[in-house]
Amino acid sequence: MDVTRREFLHAVTGAAVGSTLAGHDAFLQSAPLAPLPMAAGQSNAPCDGACLSLQSLIFPEPQEISGSDSDFVLDDKVPVVVPSNPSKEDLLLAGSLVNELSDRFGMHLKTERATKLAANKRAILMGSLENPLVKQHCAEMELMASVQGHGSEGYVLRTGSNTVLVAGNGDRGAFYGLQSLRQLLANEKN
Repeated sequence: MDVTRREFLHAVTGAAVGSTLAGHDAFLQSAPLAPLPMAAGQSNAPCDGACLSLQSLIFPEPQEISGSDSDFVLDDKVPVVVPSNPSKEDLLLAGSLVNELSDRFGMHLKTERATKLAANKRAILMGSLENPLVKQHCAEMELMASVQGHGSEGYVLRTGSNTVLVAGNGDRGAFYGLQSLRQLLANEKN
């Protein structure tokens, strides 16, 4: 019997992923996650009924977490944006996420090279502050101090209605931010 790579990975990891993501089944599809009405550091704040705290989904637990008033809905049209001259690390992050989404959800995102993040266009942006697009977006969103304030392995993971940002102070921080994003991925069809 022939098994595709996706079928094999789904069979091997399906139980663990399904149990981890219970209650957060709408992150990738049309119904958004309920915003968490909590202050940074609170892990048991109510989440509009039956959903789990975001902190319980991320290991190791983040130093700080808070809800937002907007949600990012992911579909095949959302690109993973890298600089026009990407580093090896930028390509590794983008490729890892694209492969993860393909393997787990059958979503086939494209990696797009750009010199500037387009306004009002949905996109995923990941990298360290050495990535010019990440640095520019962090400066525009006034996140530079926050990213730099968490040390070389620190990162900021921020979602809005148009952008998912994983910004690491260094390459290790960007990698750890991607791991946190991976843990938050969910799909209605699971």
